Amino acid sequence: MTTGKRLNEAPDDAPIPSKMKKYNDSFDDYISNGVEVINIILEGSPDSIPFPPLFVYQLLDKRETIYGYKGLKINIYLTKACLHPYVQIEYTEKLTDALDLDNIFDNLFNRKYEKHLESFKQRIKEDSKYAPKGKIISSFDLDEHYEIYKIQACTMKEVSNNLQALMFLFIEGLSFIDCDPYWNYYLLYKVSKDEEFTLIGYTTTYESHQAVDKYRARISQMLVLPSFQLKGFGAQILSSIYQDLRKDTACFEITAEDPSDNFMALRDIYIAKTLITEVRLNCFKELKDGKKIDASNYKNFSLTEKEITAIRKEYKFTKVDVEQCFEMIVYANLDKEDEEAVRQFRIGVKKRFFIMHKETLLPNERLNKINEGKIKNPVIIVETMEDEEEIETEKMPEVPLSQRKEILHAHYNESIAWYTKLTPKILPLLC
Repeated sequence: MTTGKRLNEAPDDAPIPSKMKKYNDSFDDYISNGVEVINIILEGSPDSIPFPPLFVYQLLDKRETIYGYKGLKINIYLTKACLHPYVQIEYTEKLTDALDLDNIFDNLFNRKYEKHLESFKQRIKEDSKYAPKGKIISSFDLDEHYEIYKIQACTMKEVSNNLQALMFLFIEGLSFIDCDPYWNYYLLYKVSKDEEFTLIGYTTTYESHQAVDKYRARISQMLVLPSFQLKGFGAQILSSIYQDLRKDTACFEITAEDPSDNFMALRDIYIAKTLITEVRLNCFKELKDGKKIDASNYKNFSLTEKEITAIRKEYKFTKVDVEQCFEMIVYANLDKEDEEAVRQFRIGVKKRFFIMHKETLLPNERLNKINEGKIKNPVIIVETMEDEEEIETEKMPEVPLSQRKEILHAHYNESIAWYTKLTPKILPLLC
């Protein structure tokens, strides 16, 4: 996320102090790998196991090293509901010009963290009485009861600081979010029988307003605590966000900002599931009982602009998301042995990409004529097994065909790699 206040960053290759240079060859014990010596513990949660940060170069430097300490161990204890931190630093020896760890954690936690066990114990008592002040947007039961809350970031400043600090150790390029009424949190809690809350995961969203009563929602940051990952909680949070924003008449579209591969997989599977189980396009009825898409029925598997518009209006998906996820469903069920069906699919993928990026693939003079309506059918890609050619309605200067073919082919290969990766998750949705 690029909006908000960044921590003070160390240079990419911060120099080793003079004393460390003196001892560098013989005193390797005074250089520690930050990821290896930091341990994060969710205090008071019996099913949470200690976990390391994913990276610490945003706190330190590209080498992720901490210099000047021998036998260094850093434990970051967090209260289970508000993630209020207690930082415990232990070492056997310390050089006089060692890295100032207090300054590092002052910056990370905005000086709002405990350095002494007794004060942290008091925080634990307060945390056990914590109850979220937002609105419950969904709940479900698994091994225990779970609730998802939507809370405006400005109404929980201290908790927000804790949440952002933890994200900083797991999400690259993250900046702390501002106190802005358009920032919201979606937080998933486990709720015990004694009504004590344990935070499982959380997501931030931003309302990008086009007008007072019209905005595009951007999903910005998502983190499921490592102890609770690979249990379907991320999917629960994402589904609740879409369901909540669908009810908001002011929201016209839901996007994601700089999504990671893991998030894109989560989102694409959710959208594909929605297309199959809720939109229920007629063409999917042909895929029951393991039936494949081949040359004989391929023409039945396409979306009209009217259908895309209706899906977008109802579910707040972007046009690209709808088209790509529909393609993904088709590819998962495509008869890969049918050369004609594969050829038609390949043409469709490349044509969609070409239309979406025509501004960069066509020269300005030609693009202007297309936009003015002087060229009604600008490009039809026709592909044989050996080569491609373009049929145009008017001769115009153009980007070299070989260059355009290379770009389209690269995009096709990337799409196929992604669709192949998600196919095992897509096929069961049609059963």
